[in-house]
Amino acid sequence: MTLILSALLVAAQLPAASDDNDLEMALVKTLTAAEVKSLLEILTTLTDDIPDDAPPVFDFGQFQSLDGETKAKLLPRLKKRNFTLDSFTESMTALFSAYFTEFPEELDKLLPTLKDPIVVAWCKTPGRPKADIKKLRKKIRELQDNKGFMLAQLELTTSSANQALVAKLKPTISATLARIKRTFERRK
Repeated sequence: MTLILSALLVAAQLPAASDDNDLEMALVKTLTAAEVKSLLEILTTLTDDIPDDAPPVFDFGQFQSLDGETKAKLLPRLKKRNFTLDSFTESMTALFSAYFTEFPEELDKLLPTLKDPIVVAWCKTPGRPKADIKKLRKKIRELQDNKGFMLAQLELTTSSANQALVAKLKPTISATLARIKRTFERRK
């Protein structure tokens, strides 16, 4: 789920729309079914690399400043599927912008709350620094408070072609996201 949230955070930080919709749509990556399949496969395999003690919310800044060991694992996986780190981020943003604007209720299923068992368990881990707990709780409140804004921003980074594609692939996308979420929750 952390990578999904990173894509959302990227999209939510994009600039507001201009009056030229044609220019905006030219900037939106158009996905293919094969790319979506590759993205879902990458997400599934990347779930295995999330440290057991990682907070249940991902900070995009961490994603941009991956350590050497993580990059050594990640980049070959992306290259194997013809992605660079930049094209992967762009494609993830396109995928989840389309998916969550087409199915906004799915965003509610993925965004953590302060009462989620995974969040409670992480916060109650013995020895966890109070500053880390406070930071996580703040991030969750911000995500929940800004859900509407996030969806509005995601709307700016999607296209009808991508939305039609994710509508056709919804069962596959939904099943993959549910599997990733279950895997992440079991490890905590």
